[in-house]
Amino acid sequence: MEPTSKWSGIVGKLLMASVVLTAFWLTPGFHLHGAGWIFLSSLATVLALAALVTAGREGGWRLAGRVALVYFGVAWFNVFDELLVFRLPGITTRTAAGQAICSLAIAAVFVPLMVWLFGRMRREPGDAPPAVARRGVAAWMWRIGVGAILYLVFYFVAGFLVFPFVKSFYVNAHIEMPSFGPLILMEVFRGLVYVGLAIVATRGMTGRRGRAALAVGLALSVFGGIAPLLMPNPILPGYVRLAHGFEVGISNFAYGVVLACLFTPPATARSGVPLTVQS
Repeated sequence: MEPTSKWSGIVGKLLMASVVLTAFWLTPGFHLHGAGWIFLSSLATVLALAALVTAGREGGWRLAGRVALVYFGVAWFNVFDELLVFRLPGITTRTAAGQAICSLAIAAVFVPLMVWLFGRMRREPGDAPPAVARRGVAAWMWRIGVGAILYLVFYFVAGFLVFPFVKSFYVNAHIEMPSFGPLILMEVFRGLVYVGLAIVATRGMTGRRGRAALAVGLALSVFGGIAPLLMPNPILPGYVRLAHGFEVGISNFAYGVVLACLFTPPATARSGVPLTVQS
């Protein structure tokens, strides 16, 4: 296949998947306005899903399950966090439940469709990942600890930089910021959740650290910030969504790259060479 035809096919698949996802969000009962923004949100989601689907060495329902779990975990936890900690007006238990149902539907139906669309539903003989160097308990512990703490660093640095652009909204809307203690605990927990999802995502990306970094970075930035903030909503005005979109999009992408570097399993030498324990 010629390069031009190959890329035309990829672009066509991405656009087709974006239209399908846009139609889902435009279903009565969901967002019925701002179709252009919803399409851009859907396109960003599709690009991030495509990166996850094509970065791994495995295929079939195992791949679909990994990608679905990562999508649902990031997309749903973002709303769950706002419900428990920030208590934004309009974010109620009913709203969060509705978002959970939407995220679950996309994870259960749309993600397998993406795997099929990119020809990864059938696992080819060459898709088996190479041998993976085993990690000891100490290696896992320091990686998990560093991953959770680094999220706090990215979170507070990004929040500090964006706050001057959104301060007037939160002051005028009389939205009370959570106290420091609960906020720290919640964000450490979110860091641990993201670490767990990064481990799930990278397990099938053995030896592909660069592709894993792009895939995990896009997953955290798009599912956890860019895609939902592109959609019009009655809670946040446009300039606040734009500011938070840059904040979360950049910080989560950088954080995802770091997690991928920490957790993507390196391939060992050819078969026959004993597996080593990493520190």
